This record gives sequence, C-alpha cells and structure tokens, in this order.
Amino acid sequence: MLNKENILGIIANHQKEIEKLEKGLVEFPNVYTASAIHQRLSFLRDNLYKYEMQARAWKLID
Repeated sequence: MLNKENILGIIANHQKEIEKLEKGLVEFPNVYTASAIHQRLSFLRDNLYKYEMQARAWKLID
C-alpha cells in the first residue's frame, strides 16, 4: 500500500529499474525483447510520474 512512509522508496526503486532497463535496451537487439522492455519502461515511467506527483502533494519532495 502506498503511504508517506514508503513512497520515496518506491520512487527510488522505480528509478533504479528504469536505468537498468534502459541499459538493457543496448544489450538486447532482439525485437521481442526490446518490445517487452519498452512496455515495462512505459509502465514504470507512468507510475513514477504518479508517485512523484503524490509525493509533491504530501510535500515530501520539491
């Protein structure tokens, strides 16, 4: 469950996974693998944006 105590950790985890997957795009030239990575990146970026907006609303980040 998302709350003030864990939102910053979730944001950090999403950012780490995004960075890892972006590096993986270079390593996996397979079309199907790249497509799966792009889908996961899209999901993570959408959630990251929502979590950052909520953290701003709670004044946990600028």
